[in-house]
Amino acid sequence: MQNNPVQNNPTAFWLGLVVTFVGLVGMVYYVFIASGHPHLKHTILFLVIAAAGAALASFARPRASLSEMSG
Repeated sequence: MQNNPVQNNPTAFWLGLVVTFVGLVGMVYYVFIASGHPHLKHTILFLVIAAAGAALASFARPRASLSEMSG
């Protein structure tokens, strides 16, 4: 994973967090606010978007290098 361009990338981390929250807000909107006309496809789509953003943020989160951790 040392050569992965996403690892320890602050921009990708924040982008992942933003995408996660956009997905969560969209999912909450379709579950609670648009409940008069439930759109299961949209709810699932926003759930997938939130999961993808969380995965991106997880891979890109800042990590200490091994030399910083041992010293």
